[in-house]
Amino acid sequence: MWLGGDLFHWFDWVVVAATLGASLAIGIYYALKGNKSNEDLLVGGRNMAVLPVAASVMATYISAITVLGYPAEVYSFGGQIIIHNIVSAIGVACSAFIFVPYFYKMKLTSINEYLEHRFDSTLVRKLASFTFILQQITLSSVILYAPSLALEAFLSFPVWLSILSVGLCSTIYTSVGGLKAVVFTDLFQSVMMVVGMVAIVIKGFSSVGGVGEAFRRANNGGRLNFIDTTFDPFMRHNIWNFLLGSTFYAVLQPAVQQLQVQRYCSMPTLAKAKSVILCSVPFKLLTIGLCLLSGISIFAMYDGCDPFKLNKIKKVDQIVPYFVVEEMASIPGMLGLFTACILSAVLSSVSSALNSLAAVTWEDFLKGRKLFAEMTPTSQANTTRVIGFLYGVLIIMLAFLAQNLGALYSATYAAFGATAGAIYGVFIVGMVFPKANAKGATIGLVIGLGSMMLLSLTAFAKKKTLPHLPTSIDQCPQGNITMIKSRTEPIEEMDSIC
Repeated sequence: MWLGGDLFHWFDWVVVAATLGASLAIGIYYALKGNKSNEDLLVGGRNMAVLPVAASVMATYISAITVLGYPAEVYSFGGQIIIHNIVSAIGVACSAFIFVPYFYKMKLTSINEYLEHRFDSTLVRKLASFTFILQQITLSSVILYAPSLALEAFLSFPVWLSILSVGLCSTIYTSVGGLKAVVFTDLFQSVMMVVGMVAIVIKGFSSVGGVGEAFRRANNGGRLNFIDTTFDPFMRHNIWNFLLGSTFYAVLQPAVQQLQVQRYCSMPTLAKAKSVILCSVPFKLLTIGLCLLSGISIFAMYDGCDPFKLNKIKKVDQIVPYFVVEEMASIPGMLGLFTACILSAVLSSVSSALNSLAAVTWEDFLKGRKLFAEMTPTSQANTTRVIGFLYGVLIIMLAFLAQNLGALYSATYAAFGATAGAIYGVFIVGMVFPKANAKGATIGLVIGLGSMMLLSLTAFAKKKTLPHLPTSIDQCPQGNITMIKSRTEPIEEMDSIC
């Protein structure tokens, strides 16, 4: 496989260093500006501005796996995944009016506080909190580790350097700067992600002769197959599975997912809390739209000469870094910009998780204890900073450990990635069924978590192979044809896209 590390110019390193340095500077600025209490540190003093927080909400949805995986999804399977995001966007908008007002009025820092009030049970609250902590630690370490593989494979950017630099950077600015630092670094990192994807789209479209030609090739190749009306619950994608499978998650996530709760609860008024959720929708659709255009432009570029069939890449989800190295390395700063785009996506995801982990740990496990309750507000904030820093160190260690755990680590990630439905179900029961009690909620949560983990692990163990849409090598230069390795078998379904 062709490596691009020797093409990394000094200016590329400057772009990467500037991205990390700017994120650190924002965190230090807000630390010096003053976060004197946990309310400042965890919910921004409940006086944040709408647009930065809306951009931060969007950034928590978008990870580096999304930036790399969605274009590869379009390249290999077509554009149906975009319908999932449109359905989700409608669900998010509905949530702003249906559920966000319900929880905003409680002035929560941890969403699990609602469960204790509703069911009069600390057990339900702590069980949900513990599940969230395990889930976010696992997800964050995967998000930190997985993109580093792509950066190493194509740019010779060492895995250890990627994990350590991004992990320490996000840990430091999150622990010292709190939610304000997370929000404004998310805003900066969102810009970096958008700029990186726009660069890919422009290069791809210009190389194939324009937008019209790119869409013509994508259409002829079946990549614009957005809607499949087949009614089959066992299909990978169809419109009915999106409507039934995505709507529940999309409506509940903005209202009860801890990372989002802290953001809309940082608003001074309910109207602004609703606006944060609503404004995040176009931000997210813009980013997902750029992922779609990236996939279309890259497919058009390699229409007739598929790098996967030529054995230049081992997995289809390596197509984006391959394209960047092959087509953009000659442009000064482009490799650095792409690396900064990926690192920014990782930073935004990990920092959001760290801030929420600190919030849940303090609110659900420590706040009520006499030792911590008697601390001054400044001491409480410093304790929360230490908690966030320790979580960051743990996530970095798990990311390094992932290199040796292989399939076991992926199975753990799959299992904890399936817990959201059970947790969201408890909130629905609490809101919709007045007679539901703590015993029923506890049993339901345990059974839901167990069954979802079992299903997820079973699916992982019996991982299906899926035929991808056809590609060809008919238009490759003759010298490349000799490199071909048989690729007629179905490919494995790509890793989960966060």
